[in-house]
Amino acid sequence: MTFDVTLPQRAGPGVITLTATDENGNTSEFSKCQTLETTLPPQTYTVTTTADSGAGSLREAIGNANSTFSTGRNTIAFNIAGTGVRTIAPTSPLPVITQAVTIDGYTQPGASPNTTEVGNNAVLLIRLDGASAGEGADGLHFRSSGNLVRGLILTSWSGDAIEFEGGSGSTVEGCFIGFDPTLPAPARARRSQRGATLASAPTPSNPPTGLGNGNGILLNNSSRNTVGGQDTIAMNVLGGNNVAI
Repeated sequence: MTFDVTLPQRAGPGVITLTATDENGNTSEFSKCQTLETTLPPQTYTVTTTADSGAGSLREAIGNANSTFSTGRNTIAFNIAGTGVRTIAPTSPLPVITQAVTIDGYTQPGASPNTTEVGNNAVLLIRLDGASAGEGADGLHFRSSGNLVRGLILTSWSGDAIEFEGGSGSTVEGCFIGFDPTLPAPARARRSQRGATLASAPTPSNPPTGLGNGNGILLNNSSRNTVGGQDTIAMNVLGGNNVAI
């Protein structure tokens, strides 16, 4: 027997089983489990504001990506108006990411990856700052496999800048974790020499608590992940965190 049914809510990846109930309320045994499939192609959600919530926010984009069951990895891109680094500063933890996604800071107009083997000439223009997100808050927390994070600045998260909890096969490349590369060179040098607990003079882009995170990247029961790589574009820079990886 075949039939069509409209589910009361959007289905995600996984399996489904059914029972049948007759007019007397008698219920059959569970059917054989069937793997859910989708024909929806991967979707792109674009962040257009530094606001913590609402239309065009990173929080909304993560929620949309979590609820989209597609045939491949969805993408969160950036196109925030203005010049210079755009700082997104959540006032509470961002949603845990439960579907495979690419979060690509290089999509912000004007951003570009590193092209040199000596030093680093990347231009990163999206900063996720956790100074106001609360004690123990993580920047990007994944409970999914096959993710890609690239071209972001992550600072001041008291938890982990990036955590992969379970899952496998994710990649972090081309990120600055624990400092803001747009600070003047002398300020960056002082922070590098003194460490995460002795920040230079406070400014709007350099809060008194410093820019380091609790952990830079935490792999929590997560396997076969890649941090950096052989190509210059993949180079991450971590500094000022309590624990790098």
